[in-house]
Amino acid sequence: MLQKEDIIAYCMQFPMVYEDHPFHDATTVFRHTGNHKSFVFLIFSHGRLHVNLKCNPARSDLLRQSFEGVIAGYHMNKTHWNSVFLDSDVPDAEILKLIDHSFLLTRPTIKKQKIQPHYVYILLCGDGSLYTGWTTDLQHRLHAHQEGKGAKYTKSRLPVKLVYHETFEDKSSALKREYQIKQLTKAQKHALIKASKSADF
Repeated sequence: MLQKEDIIAYCMQFPMVYEDHPFHDATTVFRHTGNHKSFVFLIFSHGRLHVNLKCNPARSDLLRQSFEGVIAGYHMNKTHWNSVFLDSDVPDAEILKLIDHSFLLTRPTIKKQKIQPHYVYILLCGDGSLYTGWTTDLQHRLHAHQEGKGAKYTKSRLPVKLVYHETFEDKSSALKREYQIKQLTKAQKHALIKASKSADF
């Protein structure tokens, strides 16, 4: 049978968690450092030790039907929390699995960082020359060029037309590619444009 020390040791092996004692009793709470949400309440009440664990409602129903030692959460939301008694018919391995489940249900949401695209582009200028540049907003940059505000080179060679572009996930890769394209001859640039099927001139 699992003891208090076993539960504490098991909970503390999870990453980014801490032990808390928010109540004026022997209750021990384990929380996530990222959002401070609780995933285990270790409670000694009426001479018995139990843990309050968050659980998927459907799984809770099955557990409560299967084990006498699993009941609706003590002083908790009865739908989403269970009280699991350590000295009951619930196997130790099952209790540890339920702690894992509670940990996953309450852990902080990992926000996906929006990737800022970086573009390398080629413009066909009014005099037939080609201009290569880099930007993070292709449409805005193209509009600026067309208004004569994009670059000194294109300002005197209007109108300009976008004939080629590539997309990169980081600035470094985009700048390297911009440099590579700028080293190409005019004929090589036209070949690149033709190969991409972006040209329309």
